Amino acid sequence: MSLRETKHGVYKPVNLNKYMGSTLPKFRSSWELKAFMSLDKNDKILRWGSENFVIPYIDETRNNEMHRYVIDLFFEIADYKKDGRPIKWLIEIKPQSQAVMPTYTRKKSPQKIIEEAIIVRRNQCKWRSAVEFCRSRGWHFGVYTEKGISKLC
Repeated sequence: MSLRETKHGVYKPVNLNKYMGSTLPKFRSSWELKAFMSLDKNDKILRWGSENFVIPYIDETRNNEMHRYVIDLFFEIADYKKDGRPIKWLIEIKPQSQAVMPTYTRKKSPQKIIEEAIIVRRNQCKWRSAVEFCRSRGWHFGVYTEKGISKLC
């Protein structure tokens, strides 16, 4: 099965000692699978996990209600800070269509554009909370799409 055909499944880490989790990680896209494989095999990655962190966020698209945001990836990389601690990252993997506000085209109905804009806005609410969560811990946060996943991997 090629990466393009893979949609979801369970990844079996090669380096179980680096994986943080009580159950094997589940990937929901070929992009997540690619990231799992890269983190697992990269010698600079000290630890990694999938869906290890839940961050509360206020969803402005749903009456400012509090919701839970489960982050796709966490990893520690052996690029050390001045204090000798490894750098920690939280990463979200999303399609470009859910990360950037839609633009008007004749091919999309106004309703479709509104639906896409709501998804992007909801994601922005999540990411704002993730940035704050990371900043308060001295960590980093990033969002990768199909256009940038190769930079992570």
